[in-house]
Amino acid sequence: MSDTKTIATPLTLTQTQPCLAPQAISTTSLVGKTLSVNVLWNIEFGSRIFRLNQPLVVKVIGECRGWTNECDELGLFSYGETPEKAREEFAAEFALTWDGVAIEPDEMLTIDAKKLKRRLRDYVKKIESSRDEKS
Repeated sequence: MSDTKTIATPLTLTQTQPCLAPQAISTTSLVGKTLSVNVLWNIEFGSRIFRLNQPLVVKVIGECRGWTNECDELGLFSYGETPEKAREEFAAEFALTWDGVAIEPDEMLTIDAKKLKRRLRDYVKKIESSRDEKS
């Protein structure tokens, strides 16, 4: 089994070690667009940090109108005027999807939502508080 997976020509994802910040694997310039891939091991939103079991691959696409973050595996998409804003919006989208799907009872979900719930739960190892818990 190879350590390298091809995401989409010409981008290649190489296995990385866990890190707090997203790690750009490759950047390619297309006509009017910048394309890179981030590998996330943690997603922070509000007072929560989602610690992941496996890396989550997020495509980052920039063009003159703004930036998008796309995760095909989970069907998540975000937009921002800057790369940082798009990343923040992606974290919000992930957290809202977790809240609306992953913790809902199965009887409240459609068949597709149940599949998404399983994928989300496979990714998330634990959720920690990002705030200092001092008494």
